[in-house]
Amino acid sequence: MNKLLMAGVAAILAFATHPLLADDAATTPAAPAADTQAPADAQATAPDPVVATVNGADIHRSDVIASARSLPEQYQQQIDLIFPALVERLVGLELLAQAGRAQNLATDPEVQKMMKAYENEAIRHVYMTNLIHDGVTDEEVQKRYDAYVAANPPKTEIHARHILLKTKEEAEAVIAELDKGADFAELAKTKSTDPAASNGGDLGYFLPEEMVKPFADAAMALEKGQYTKTPVQTEFGWHVILLEDKRDRKPPTLDEMKSELQSQIAEEIVGKKVDELRATAKIEEFNPDGTPKTDTPAPADGGAAPATDGTQAPATDAPAQ
Repeated sequence: MNKLLMAGVAAILAFATHPLLADDAATTPAAPAADTQAPADAQATAPDPVVATVNGADIHRSDVIASARSLPEQYQQQIDLIFPALVERLVGLELLAQAGRAQNLATDPEVQKMMKAYENEAIRHVYMTNLIHDGVTDEEVQKRYDAYVAANPPKTEIHARHILLKTKEEAEAVIAELDKGADFAELAKTKSTDPAASNGGDLGYFLPEEMVKPFADAAMALEKGQYTKTPVQTEFGWHVILLEDKRDRKPPTLDEMKSELQSQIAEEIVGKKVDELRATAKIEEFNPDGTPKTDTPAPADGGAAPATDGTQAPATDAPAQ
């Protein structure tokens, strides 16, 4: 198992080490995942020990942990096993960077442009993290959740089976067989034209509004275990419906919605801040070719632009169909 894991990691790291493809941890401002841990012996020596040096340049444990975030989740869970491979990856990346510096690429305009872009990204990341830290609280998440539950009371959902047939006569014949004690699911498998036939006509749980109205109304009128005594017609054909169950669909739990609500709150906080900054900023926008934008005045009457000579072009006959 360990050999297979290491082989997979080696393949991923060999691909990711390419300088144009690597997700270099040193250029990723996001914090490492909380459940990604370095080996215990490394943790014991120092808060952030040096785990390798390359011509005097230090590689820290935090660099390795951050690097692991670019790997699939299953590898992140095996950090103790892949730690040496991650160190080797960073050593390779550092060697490439040092080779580039030896060619004076640090002053290359393209490098400077990329460094400026990274600087802006890092500053934005830290600023936004600080901005939302105080706003995305458990109290605010609970408040949003309570509001969601209040606005979305439980709805009745039904669990039904059906047999879909082409004609009313065929549906009536199926009902006659059911009245004689035939098994609904078996009849669905042999007679229904619906894709659910292979599953005994089982449609699972659904809300009435998720089905066409005649079908939903007929299903809702049934009691558990009952089937329709007359065929139900819809745009799809003629149905015989069996109600398996009826229950209230509960809203998602707080834990299920927490991540979504946190993202919603954070987005609102950042959006509000951007609006505030826009209000006091001097912003100029240009056309795609760099020329100044010119505001086109609206027509005086607020409607369509007037004709230039007071006449209209003659209508043309549409071609014969």
